[in-house]
Amino acid sequence: MTPLELAVLALIVGAAFATAALKSVLNSVVAFGAYSLSIAIIWVFLRAPTWA
Repeated sequence: MTPLELAVLALIVGAAFATAALKSVLNSVVAFGAYSLSIAIIWVFLRAPTWA
């Protein structure tokens, strides 16, 4: 794994934890947005095809 992939993986784990731990709904939504964006970046790194 490259350092960039490790950084995105750390972002995924941190955003997932933040989404579950935050008490404010708005903050949880923002953290979930960061989680979703980082998952999309991982898909780009893997060159995964989209079938949608």
